[in-house]
Amino acid sequence: MRRLNVARIGKEMARLFSSLPTDEKTLIARRAAEVRTMWKDAIEYVYKENAPYVLDHVNAVYIKEEEGIRSLYVYMDDGNFRSDVHCRQHLIMLRLHERFGERIDEFKTYPSRFDMRKRHPYRDVSEMKSESSRSVPLSPEEKNEVEQTVSSVENPSLRRALEKAMVTDREWKKGERS
Repeated sequence: MRRLNVARIGKEMARLFSSLPTDEKTLIARRAAEVRTMWKDAIEYVYKENAPYVLDHVNAVYIKEEEGIRSLYVYMDDGNFRSDVHCRQHLIMLRLHERFGERIDEFKTYPSRFDMRKRHPYRDVSEMKSESSRSVPLSPEEKNEVEQTVSSVENPSLRRALEKAMVTDREWKKGERS
């Protein structure tokens, strides 16, 4: 069996990290990703198999330090989930401290407003795509209506392209209504 050379791995990791960009935007983005990962771990630990339901309603998570006080800000789009997370704040803070060494002095939960409600950093991309990309096939009558609408276009390739676009558009709109 082959043994891992821990010293070599450590040197390689240090070399790799030193080659990463260190501008302020990159560091902020890296920290934001760290916080999201830590939050997900804490929620999965506290909520077990129900974690996906809680994470689905999280819109943003921040850790900020002002005047020596480290605060965790959580924005959620559902008041019931927000209330439950607030009730379990000490378990979450304990997990963050034990697992990642993050000391949190204040835990604040807020309702998401305006465009923030559209953010879902913990949703699976395929799940988001299936929710937003639902099309419903047109009935024969609806297809016939589209054919009649484009029948006056003389150019056959343009007529087919226009018909295809109209059918697709109506299928998407029909899917949004259902």
